[in-house]
Amino acid sequence: MRCINCGIAIQRLKRHLISSLSAHHQTRLLRWLTNAQTQLPLDTFICQPCFLLLNTEAGEHERLLGHNMVCLGCGKSLRKIRHHNVSMDSPLLAVLISQNSINVPSRNNYICHVCWMRTNRQAGQDLSPKLQEFGLDNIQESASDNVQGLASDNNAAIPNVQVVSPPEPPPLPPVFNRLLQKESTSILLLNYKRALISSVHCIIQQCRNRMLYLVPLFLKRILLQEHSFYVPCSCRVCETHLYSDHWHLLPQMNGIR
Repeated sequence: MRCINCGIAIQRLKRHLISSLSAHHQTRLLRWLTNAQTQLPLDTFICQPCFLLLNTEAGEHERLLGHNMVCLGCGKSLRKIRHHNVSMDSPLLAVLISQNSINVPSRNNYICHVCWMRTNRQAGQDLSPKLQEFGLDNIQESASDNVQGLASDNNAAIPNVQVVSPPEPPPLPPVFNRLLQKESTSILLLNYKRALISSVHCIIQQCRNRMLYLVPLFLKRILLQEHSFYVPCSCRVCETHLYSDHWHLLPQMNGIR
């Protein structure tokens, strides 16, 4: 429910039914709205400020609005909320008028940000099929013109030349299958052992200690040179076995070839 003159939402405002106005007031109000309507809808309303302006002398010569900052979309007052100005040639104005044909736009039209976003989406949806149809027609016409132009240019520019195919290159020499196979990188040393690759257990297989450290490089060298025992880089050793001097027993206790 909105004022037929200024468009303010009047559910909670004092208002007057158009059919209850005097003939003089109805004539003046019709003159205000004459650009859009030929007769007044008698079941509509006018707000109290617009009703008071009907009685003024200034209202005899021009349209007066009881509320100037009103959203064209929802009828809210825009004094304290974010809003946008809508020009008379804006496509948004046509969408707003189609959604609410009773209210007549004035010289200065405004819309709240929520209605502005909704109306922009609606305007884009209404315009999209037309743009797609227009774009497809233009693309087809342009493509047809380009093909015809290229064909005529090619016919005029390219002389009648006999095309000679180049000779085929000689076949490549056969590739041996052994070169395509992946070469093995494993090395088998009969006199050496190595520890199991694990970073969660001590290199001593029977050890259950959880406080583990990386095996130091000097210890790896000693085990490899003196005991023929290789320790991979990810292996760990607990603190107890790290400081024990029983490494000569390690190849006998565990390890794999």
